[in-house]
Amino acid sequence: MPFAHAQPCTAQGQTPATAFSLCGNTSFFQPTLPVCRNGGLFVPGCTNQNTSYGDNNPVYYTFTCKNAGTFGFTVSPADPIQDYNWMLYDITGRNPNDIFADKTLVLTGNWSGSTGNTGAAANGINFIQCRSLPVFGEKPTFTAMPLLQTGHVYVLMVSNVDYAGNFSLAVQGGTADISDDNSTPFRSSIAACSNNSITLVFNKKIKCSSIASNGSDFMLQPATASIVAARGINCTNSNETDSIVLTFSAAVTQGQYQISINTGTDGNTLVDRCNNNIASNTTIPVSISPFAVITNVQPNACNATALTLTFSKPVQCNSIAADGSDFSITGHALAQIQHVQTTCNNGYTNSVILQLQQPLNTAGNYTIVCKKGTNGNTFVDECNKETAAGTSTSFRIKPAVDASFTYSISYGCMTDTIQFTHAGGNEINYWLWLFENGSAVGASATQLFTTSGLTLARLVVDNGQCRDTAAETILLPDKLSVDFDVMDTACAGEEIFIVNRSTNATAWSWDFGNNTFSSLEKPLPVTYTAATNNRPYTITLTATKDNCTSSLSKQVYIDPYCALFMPTAFSPNDDGLNDYFGPARTTALREMQLKIFNRYGVLLFQSSAGNTSWNGRYNNLLQPMGNYVWQLSWRDPASGSVMQKKGNVWLLR
Repeated sequence: MPFAHAQPCTAQGQTPATAFSLCGNTSFFQPTLPVCRNGGLFVPGCTNQNTSYGDNNPVYYTFTCKNAGTFGFTVSPADPIQDYNWMLYDITGRNPNDIFADKTLVLTGNWSGSTGNTGAAANGINFIQCRSLPVFGEKPTFTAMPLLQTGHVYVLMVSNVDYAGNFSLAVQGGTADISDDNSTPFRSSIAACSNNSITLVFNKKIKCSSIASNGSDFMLQPATASIVAARGINCTNSNETDSIVLTFSAAVTQGQYQISINTGTDGNTLVDRCNNNIASNTTIPVSISPFAVITNVQPNACNATALTLTFSKPVQCNSIAADGSDFSITGHALAQIQHVQTTCNNGYTNSVILQLQQPLNTAGNYTIVCKKGTNGNTFVDECNKETAAGTSTSFRIKPAVDASFTYSISYGCMTDTIQFTHAGGNEINYWLWLFENGSAVGASATQLFTTSGLTLARLVVDNGQCRDTAAETILLPDKLSVDFDVMDTACAGEEIFIVNRSTNATAWSWDFGNNTFSSLEKPLPVTYTAATNNRPYTITLTATKDNCTSSLSKQVYIDPYCALFMPTAFSPNDDGLNDYFGPARTTALREMQLKIFNRYGVLLFQSSAGNTSWNGRYNNLLQPMGNYVWQLSWRDPASGSVMQKKGNVWLLR
C-alpha cells in the first residue's frame, strides 16, 4: 500500500483533536482506517526532521492520568513483518493539534525500523530511537516507560507506512492509573431557543445505557420546571455519548440554574466509559440567557498569538465581523485583534479564534468585551438574538516559565547522589525530570548514579499554558571498579594465570583461597592441588582507592582427571603441529605411564620421566598410518589408588 502524503486525515481517531479515548489497562484490536497524513513531527535527537518524520497513516489515542506512575503499553502488528512507530505527547491545557508546532509537548517515542511489537516497557531504552534500516542491524523497538502526572492529558500517536490501524494495543505493565480523570464531567450547556430543553456537553463519554429516558437522573434547581425526558445524542449509532438533551415540562425563564445528577429510576447515576459512576448530587451550573455569551477563553500557547472563544449556543457566522471588531480586549497590556478565524457548519459556529496583532506576553487578567462591529451589530445566535454590547468575559494569561535548575553532588565510593532543585514560581504546577537511568516528578528530585563520565539531566516544567525545557550535562568522576579474569576450571598442579581488570585502584589485596596471599597489582601464577569432594577454591580481590574499598570473588574448580582428555589423532611429520601424542598436562598426574600398542599387540612406546609423549616411531622408525591402541595409568591423588584408561588414536601422514 503506497504512502498517502497528499491525502489529509478526516476520519475519527486520525487527528489529535478526534483521538480515541483510552481507559485503564485495556487490550483491543484497532481495525484498519484510511491511509492519510496530517503533517511532519519533531522527534528530539533525530535528524532529517522535515523529510523522515510524520504521522503517516496515524491512529491517535487520548487519556488522562488519574494517579501518577509509569505508563506501559504494547503495539502488536497483525502482520508481524510490519514496522510501527509511535509518539507520546503531554497536551495538558493545550490544543491537541499543537503537537505539530510545539516541540516541548514531546514526552517520548520510538521510530525503530525493526519489525514486530513496539511500545513502552520497563526494560526499554532511555531515549527515543530514531529511524533505522534493518539491513544495518536491529534497533530496539521498546522505550522505557514514561512517568505520567496526575491530572495531565496525553495523546498517543501510532503510525505505519502501509496501514492505518491493523494492530492490537494493550495497556499494561505500568503503575499509572488512567481509568478515570477525576475531572469535572461537565463542559458546557446549550439552551434551546424555546427554553423548553437544554443540551449538556460532558468532558468524558457517558454510556448511553446509563441514561434514564424519563430524565430521572437529573433535577433542575430552582425547580421552575421538571425534567421529563433525557436522550443521548447519537445513542442510536453508538454505545456512548458526550452530549445529553434534557426536556423540561415547560419553558424555563431566563436566569442561572443548577442541574443536579442523581440516581434515576434505572437504579444508577450516569456511568462513564470507564464504568465510573458520576457522584450523586453532582451539580452543573447552567445559564438560560437571552442571547449567546462567551463561556470560555483559551489562549493557544504561552505568549498567546490567538484566543479561542467558546459560545454558550451556536452563533450565526454571517453576524461575525471578519476584522474582529465585534470584540475588544482590555487588561495589563495593549492587545489588538488582527482578524477572526471561523469554522462554520451549516452557517453556524460554536467558537471563533481571535488572531492577535502581537503576542500577549504579559501575565495577568484580561477581559474580552463584546461590541458592535464594523458590520453594525454584535454576534447573533441561532435564535436570532443579538448579544448585548458590553457583555464581557474574563480570562488569564499565565507567565512564561523557565526550566533552569540547580544541582549538588554527594560523591560516594560506588554511587554518586545528585540532588536536583527547581525554584518554582510563575504558577508552575508540573515538573518532569528525565535522566539516563530513570525519571521523577516534583520541584526537586534525588537520583543515584553508579556510572562515571558524562550524564544528561533534563527538566520539563509547565503551568498549564507555558512550558519550558532545560538540560545539564554533568561529569561524574571515575568509580573504583574491581574485576579480574581467571579460568573457572583447571587441572591440579597446573599454573593458573590471573589478569587484574580493576580500574582506579591504588592498592590490591589477593586471597587465593589456599592460604596464599599477594598485594601485587599483577599477581604471580598460582597452583592448586585437587580439593576434597571437588570443592572449589575461592579467589578474592580487595581493591582500595582513598577511603573506598571494594571486593570481588570468583571460584576455580580443580579437576584431578582433566589430563585424561587425549587426542584422537596426530600427524608426526615434523611440521611442528600435532607431532606428538600424549596427555596435554602431564604435571597434573602423579606416577603417570603411557603405553602405545599396534594392532598386533606389540608394545611400541612406554613413557618415562623425561619422555611422556609418543613421536610415532618404533626403534626410531616411522610407523605406518593407521589405528593404534593407547593405555594410560596414574595414581589418584585423593584415594591413592592406581587408575587406568584405554583408547584409540589415528596416526596420520
